[in-house]
Amino acid sequence: MRSFYFILALILSVNVSFAQNLIPFRKGDKWGYVNKAKKVIIDFKYDNANPFQRA
Repeated sequence: MRSFYFILALILSVNVSFAQNLIPFRKGDKWGYVNKAKKVIIDFKYDNANPFQRA
């Protein structure tokens, strides 16, 4: 049953990401993701970032 909830949460989080149209954005030498209003959704802590794509 736990795996069902984990998979459900994963599916919902992916759908939310696409719905928010996340955009890779660099601050200093780190990358994160912002939405169209430039609100930080995923903090700037990555060395690189790619656009989200639908599979």
